Amino acid sequence: MTVTRGGLALGAVLLLGCAGFDGFDLPDPDANPPWVEPAVDPQPAVEPEPPGPPPEIGLLDGDLVVVPATRSDDVVIQYSDWRCPHCLVAYPKVRDAVREAGAELRFRNFPLSAPCNPGVSREDPERCTLALGSVCAYRQEGFEDFFERVQAGGDALAELPGDCLEDPGVAAVVREQAESGVALALVGTPSFFVSVDGVWSQVDGPDEVIARLGR
Repeated sequence: MTVTRGGLALGAVLLLGCAGFDGFDLPDPDANPPWVEPAVDPQPAVEPEPPGPPPEIGLLDGDLVVVPATRSDDVVIQYSDWRCPHCLVAYPKVRDAVREAGAELRFRNFPLSAPCNPGVSREDPERCTLALGSVCAYRQEGFEDFFERVQAGGDALAELPGDCLEDPGVAAVVREQAESGVALALVGTPSFFVSVDGVWSQVDGPDEVIARLGR
């Protein structure tokens, strides 16, 4: 169900994700797992608060526009963590569908690690480093090569200049992307939003992204 605020229709967040990751044995891309990699540790049940106004889903200056639009105003946003295997499986499917539709794909880092994500309690510095690396690679027009190296389990950071990873501006981009996910109450990765005809909506995984773009 969509809700409106200020003339902009917004969808709630629906997540598809991954848990218990060890190495890079990627899952079946056609599988539909009933589990997510949570952003926070499980908490005791509490009485839910009344729903507030819906969050704004806006475009960020720091978005990684990995697929520019060619003939459509539709936009897809994917939030990902680089140590989430289902994120790595989902991205190529979504990327290819967006390209075919002539739409735009914006990638946002949502590393499940407290040093670079204020909505997460655990600490896993490698997730933050890979997020920084993805921004560096994007700035050098090497995002796809970076993705392929991560997916293959290689050293994705080897081809990047070390000073880029230390750049405060790169860290600010990752922080902005993560904070936008916190504002949307994300609890796991990957997570998707799709704007079709100017209306943002919740999307349950790559197959629904493809269906929405195909209409």
